Amino acid sequence: MEVKHNQLEELRGKNPFKLPDGYLEGLTSQIMSQIPDDTKREPKVVSMSARIRPWLYIAAACAGLLLIIRLFVSPVNQDTTVQKDASSQMQALASGELFTNMSEEDLEYLEYIENQFFDRELAETIDNME
Repeated sequence: MEVKHNQLEELRGKNPFKLPDGYLEGLTSQIMSQIPDDTKREPKVVSMSARIRPWLYIAAACAGLLLIIRLFVSPVNQDTTVQKDASSQMQALASGELFTNMSEEDLEYLEYIENQFFDRELAETIDNME
């Protein structure tokens, strides 16, 4: 028995695939009958809150992350600036420079508050003595 090694030479120019008779004639109608009729469906309505909600979640997450980072990074810097501001204010108060730049109205208001405080302390002291 002879074995053929090159069968492609025999098939050159021929089409080895064949369709059954009448297959292509009914193919279109068969496919169209299997497709559902989508003309009855109404489009899906998406509310504005459903569109915005993911962006709000992202914004809240970013704000929280920035707040946490700020709390861990900057407390050292804030403490030193607060201490410097407090010490500079105390030096200004001790030297009398604090009141030199204030307006007349501000000085009158501070004097009024001081008098109110003094009157209240005096009244409490008298009440305690009795």
